[in-house]
Amino acid sequence: MSEASFGHPVAFVRGIWDGIFSASSRRDAVRLDVTIRMHQPLTSDEAPALDSLRKAGVKINRVLPRIRVVTGSVDPGQLTQLRAMPEVMSVEEDRAVKVQPISDPI
Repeated sequence: MSEASFGHPVAFVRGIWDGIFSASSRRDAVRLDVTIRMHQPLTSDEAPALDSLRKAGVKINRVLPRIRVVTGSVDPGQLTQLRAMPEVMSVEEDRAVKVQPISDPI
């Protein structure tokens, strides 16, 4: 691509920007990492529950069946729908946790 093919430097930069950051990568950039607690324990028979999470827009990262937890990411606009699902007990947005360094040597 050359600047001449766009006719204006700003159009050139926008063209490059859009090529690098496609719509799908921008969508992934604004997804929230979440921890989802399910009402029922998840077993191999619970594929329908996981399928319904996927249909609600959850990109599943990990399933922890013994503690009824699914981790993943979701578009912020889908949080209300996700929380309203009958099989979902709670949805928590992940957040950073910082621990202060120990000032005294052990």
